[in-house]
Amino acid sequence: MEEQKEKLQLELELIIKQKKVLVAELEIKNLLEKIESEKAKVDKLKAELTKKKFTPEENKVITSIMKGFPIRHIYKKKNDVWTGICDGKYFLHNDNFYETPSGFAKAHLMEVASDTRATFDINGWNVCEVYYIDSWIKFDDFRRRVNIV
Repeated sequence: MEEQKEKLQLELELIIKQKKVLVAELEIKNLLEKIESEKAKVDKLKAELTKKKFTPEENKVITSIMKGFPIRHIYKKKNDVWTGICDGKYFLHNDNFYETPSGFAKAHLMEVASDTRATFDINGWNVCEVYYIDSWIKFDDFRRRVNIV
């Protein structure tokens, strides 16, 4: 009788362990589903943000946030770099003020480019960079990170 009782006790312990494993697996499955759901939401928001067009007013707000940040434009063909700083309203380089990143980049090209690129329209938000959290990132990436809408 004692032997049968010990056998039943061991079987009960095994059943309890199996139940705990099944419960843990179910909890993990539920957490993974929640993570996938949240990831899908984040991906959707990222896609929407990537498509967002910024108004001049929004760009002015973003420029004001950049106050004190180092900025740069690189002309890769000649490996020439213009660096400056944003004062919250303008982009400054060698005592010159530029109202937009495009003006900053265009002035750089006009000074150093001997090809026709200097006459093309240029989108400074896509080609200029700002030093943010220990790295250089495109202005457009910065404004999408700090999106104020």
